[in-house]
Amino acid sequence: MGRKHIIPVHNFIEERRGIYLVPEILPKLVGEKIVVDCYVVNVTRTLKTFAVKGIQCVTCGVEGVYFALERRKGDDCLHLNLYGILNNRELLLTRDHILPRSKGGTDALSNLQPMCKICNEKKRDSYA
Repeated sequence: MGRKHIIPVHNFIEERRGIYLVPEILPKLVGEKIVVDCYVVNVTRTLKTFAVKGIQCVTCGVEGVYFALERRKGDDCLHLNLYGILNNRELLLTRDHILPRSKGGTDALSNLQPMCKICNEKKRDSYA
């Protein structure tokens, strides 16, 4: 897909390099790094969470539709962020700690789950 120069709507994103449908990226999230177009991207714990646990928010059910290759403000690295669509707007999907770190939870994949940004912000540090 790889459409270039799409203006992101999130204030934490400095630059968006391309958009890729989930089937183009998800099967590649098996190693430590992947190549997207000509860019080497780290396979983060968040991306591993999507690969292992799925691409749907465990609370509201919104499903990831595409990955965007983006650079956050103040960061030199490019990242893949997963977005779904809710009410005709893009919605960032995140990883959530089932047992929050503030309550002793770890970063192990067994303690992580996919959750949209809205639901994750509502949950905060509660256990669910």
